[in-house]
Amino acid sequence: MRFPGKKKGAIEIQFNWIFVLIVGALILVFFINISNSQRKAADQKLAFDLLSKVDLIMSGALTIPKTGQVFDMPNIPFGLECSRISMSGVSRQFPDRIIFGPDQLSGKKLIVVSQDWTVPFKISNFLYLTTSGVRYVVVANADEPAQFQTATDFLNSLPDNITKEVGNLSPTNGINDKNNYKIKLIFLSDVFPLPYQKLIDLQLPDFIKRMPNSAVSGIYIDGSSSPITVRFIKKETDLSGGVVRLNFDGEPIPVYKEPMIFGAIFAENKDEFNCSYLKAFKKLHYVSEVYRERELSISNDYSTTYSYRTECKVAGIRAPEEINAISIAATTPTQSIGTISTNEGAISYANANALRSSCAPIY
Repeated sequence: MRFPGKKKGAIEIQFNWIFVLIVGALILVFFINISNSQRKAADQKLAFDLLSKVDLIMSGALTIPKTGQVFDMPNIPFGLECSRISMSGVSRQFPDRIIFGPDQLSGKKLIVVSQDWTVPFKISNFLYLTTSGVRYVVVANADEPAQFQTATDFLNSLPDNITKEVGNLSPTNGINDKNNYKIKLIFLSDVFPLPYQKLIDLQLPDFIKRMPNSAVSGIYIDGSSSPITVRFIKKETDLSGGVVRLNFDGEPIPVYKEPMIFGAIFAENKDEFNCSYLKAFKKLHYVSEVYRERELSISNDYSTTYSYRTECKVAGIRAPEEINAISIAATTPTQSIGTISTNEGAISYANANALRSSCAPIY
């Protein structure tokens, strides 16, 4: 016997349940989307606030050169790319600041250091950003006292608050794993003289071999060359043979003065360093142009309005040509650092003479 009414009722009940499930799923998706949107908005607001604080921190560091400042970091990594700092999809541009640091800032402590770059008049403050999670190792062998002392002296010139040490890369008695998310190896020509092959044939500790290639980098500082050069180092893995080794990334880059050497140490890689490097020399070009115009104006005044001050317009007191030479050389820094150095010395000498003669200083 058939019961059409019962069958129809069962179908209606099933349809109602399906309808309830569909509506419930839609409501659930709706509220999940709202929750995700609110969380994203909250994260972006937090990122905006934190980036504003980083801006204030960097501004403060500029007023206290060579003194590293340490700040607590949130458990959210920052991205650093030349003059842009980003976080959770929010970024801030710092086009006027010359910044060196790793591509990711992560750790318990943020460390900000600045140094003046003068050539010979002040050009800019270099900013160095890093964290307690980045480890800087000046490579040397403790069994070689002279080399170890050279490395230690260089280590002491680095900012005090960074995670730094002197150590060797021996697989048996070298440096140990300290759970750093990045490690920067610093090689000095006084410890590792040329040829370069000695460096790239080094055996590495097992923990460095296990680290991602992007987490291990290095810099070779050749203080024996004139000008001083830096050469970036990267970690590579031969996929066919599984051999892990260090190799050079590009050719040596001439650098000018300690602040720029430090920039190479803190920079993530060759490309990031070059971005700030070229910006620094571009700024040198523009600042030199301002000083050149000032010098020409002063020289003209001493030839007309103050013509009786003949001692203030002789060679060795005014230096518009030397400043112009620096301005031109700054447009091609990799070929012209020698020219910059020579003319900086002449300008410093002329400025000292101007001050001794009670003439208008150059800077």
